[in-house]
Amino acid sequence: MAPESTSEIDQFADKKAPFVLGNTLEPAPNLPLGRFLPPYYEGQVSEWVKRYAAPESWVLDPFGQDPFADLELAQSGYRVLVSANNPIASFLLEALSLGATKEEWSDALLNIANLPMQGQENLEAWLTDLYSIPCPTILNEQDGNIFPCGGTAQVQRFIWTGDDPTPTSAEVSCPDCGTISQIDLTAEQHKSFNRLPSFTLYRARALELLSGPQDELRPVIEDVIQYYTPRALVLLQLLLNKLESAALPNRVRMLTQALFLSAADRMNVLWAFPLGKNRPKQLTTPPTYEEMNLWMALQEACRQWQAFTTPVELRKWPDMPSRAGGICLFSGRLREMQPLPKEGMISVVYSSLPRRNQAWWNLSGLWTGWIWGKEAVEPLRHSLIRQRYDWNWHAMALQKVLSQLHGFVQSQSPILLQVSELDSKFLLATMVGTSASNLKIHGFASNGTGDQLQITFRRTVKEQTAPSTTYWPDIVRSVVTHFLTTRSEPAPYLPLLTAIALFLHDQGRLESPQPSDPPNLLSDIERSIQEVLADTTRFERFNSGAGFDTGSFWLRQNPAYLNPLADRTEGAVLQEIYQNPSFTLPDLLNAVYRKTKGLNNPEFDLTAAVLQSYAEPEDEARLRWHLKPGEELPARAEDLRQVEAIIAELATQLGFAREIWPDSILWFDESGKNEYSFFPISNGIITPILLAHANDTSTKLIVVPGSRANLIAYKLKHDPNLQRLVTPDWQIIKFRQLRQIKENSLLTRELFASQLLTDLPDFHTVQLHLL
Repeated sequence: MAPESTSEIDQFADKKAPFVLGNTLEPAPNLPLGRFLPPYYEGQVSEWVKRYAAPESWVLDPFGQDPFADLELAQSGYRVLVSANNPIASFLLEALSLGATKEEWSDALLNIANLPMQGQENLEAWLTDLYSIPCPTILNEQDGNIFPCGGTAQVQRFIWTGDDPTPTSAEVSCPDCGTISQIDLTAEQHKSFNRLPSFTLYRARALELLSGPQDELRPVIEDVIQYYTPRALVLLQLLLNKLESAALPNRVRMLTQALFLSAADRMNVLWAFPLGKNRPKQLTTPPTYEEMNLWMALQEACRQWQAFTTPVELRKWPDMPSRAGGICLFSGRLREMQPLPKEGMISVVYSSLPRRNQAWWNLSGLWTGWIWGKEAVEPLRHSLIRQRYDWNWHAMALQKVLSQLHGFVQSQSPILLQVSELDSKFLLATMVGTSASNLKIHGFASNGTGDQLQITFRRTVKEQTAPSTTYWPDIVRSVVTHFLTTRSEPAPYLPLLTAIALFLHDQGRLESPQPSDPPNLLSDIERSIQEVLADTTRFERFNSGAGFDTGSFWLRQNPAYLNPLADRTEGAVLQEIYQNPSFTLPDLLNAVYRKTKGLNNPEFDLTAAVLQSYAEPEDEARLRWHLKPGEELPARAEDLRQVEAIIAELATQLGFAREIWPDSILWFDESGKNEYSFFPISNGIITPILLAHANDTSTKLIVVPGSRANLIAYKLKHDPNLQRLVTPDWQIIKFRQLRQIKENSLLTRELFASQLLTDLPDFHTVQLHLL
């Protein structure tokens, strides 16, 4: 059967929305437990929500796994009802909302430092002694004599490799000589670090805080604590024991618990050495990992928490914050919330969807039991015991929460869901979970890299309609063709899959044409889509590798009209910078996203290449930008006039006849043959010229300012189809080349042809966050 009418795809494409970037290009770094939570982009959530509801409105966060976004909404004047079943997530919200001053956090750290220790002045002194070794630095060697530093160094971190029973090296710092170095550890040094209380005793305590010997949870906890080295486990339990026995006011106790929690994360073995992104999703020990000095981990934690000094009113449901904004926290599952909010109370639902993360949930259970005991672990017990963390389970888990929204919001209330760190399985789990929850897509957008997806849903009632008889692969083929035609350039797998999955969701066709045995819906859907994409009679791949997530996909037959995303991006950037004499990078990108919309948004690197071509920073911090001198429209018009005059003079000098056309200057030899065609332009938009003159038989020269060379080289490097259009009879030359050629008084036709090949554009990477 023929594919469904393309009008349905066109109608769905009308739901494309501008991607909301916020105030920053990069997620906020060094957030407390931030490596387990959705990336937080300052200003993003408040900008998105305000498009649907005014401050003082109620916003529901049904998952409670995005505390920094909830805080931002509250600080922007919204009242946020948060349902958080994870006790650690609830605690994060409570501790952050305190808005403790930097002095309070320093005092909390001082309280920890002053905890009494037998045989030492206090805990800080005891830890300092524990991590001390003679400084290994040799200051001088003279006449066969060695002059060591003689000071006492501190181990900042131990470095472990593979399955070695002890750390192989350490990073040490010496306050006496100021040296920081990495050293191999000797057997004697290892002995000096073994002055610890009984590991057996403290391991038993760490287990007993969560489960008894016969508890079915016990094997799970025994496995999780293996992700702490013996030294780290002993020190954390010793610290926890000291904190429990200390007489501290409730507010101070909460601050010390926050510091302990961050240190407990910093001390596990999930930190690869050297440090990278370190955003673990599984409990997996890296090949080489680090174990941080506990006191330094506490100091680092203090610096992290000190960034949050703005208090936010927080109440426990059903007590409500004031109309000025705040957080209302329900520590439990959404379906357990009692009483339910009044009908019409919730204006908007916002949540950054949690992804499948075994490490986060297992460590959350461990930390919960350590800090608050066995009873506090009960909300997580079932998940911890089952250890179900596959993507089909995750889709059902999302459905269980999202299906509850029908009791909380009205049919027209927007449901804003953000999916960060997107990959194919997370995407499909989101689509299947939301579809099963009877949510209808009303808008969608992704960022340039395709790893952030914003979808606006509304509730719907599933209608009993006859299933579509359209051949499922034909639907997929139609979506791919529409997407690539609109993009007008090859696309990576993930944005292409996103477009397919969104449309299948909209059509109620998230199904598997060829189910596997045993059934695995997400994998079945993806496999069926990949079979369609593998049809080489319709689609081709550039730079393909072993998997579908490498290279880019394109149509076997070029569309009749091409307007590549890179050219549209350049036009959008130009429009903005010509209209705004001074701008910030986030403001520029938000303006570009308002024009591009949907899933075809430019990557940061493309925007960087455009920006570098036309603009320059106003200050050393590169916060604000403006148009470069000489890039004003009148100045570039004068440049074009001069270049056209040079082309005319060169034609006379070399004995060519010439014709001037609206977009070109043609040179003819004595026989009337068109030898050269010149296309002077002041921008980097070369695709229309390549297409319009593909069949010309002359040597074709696109003449551009030198500042466009890197931008054009970027487009050619990242668009294999465009690169294919630049056949050997095309040359891209710079204004200055023509000026230099003209100055040669001995110029001949042969010399002219050879000098055209000197100074070809070559792409140099420029990343937007480095500008």
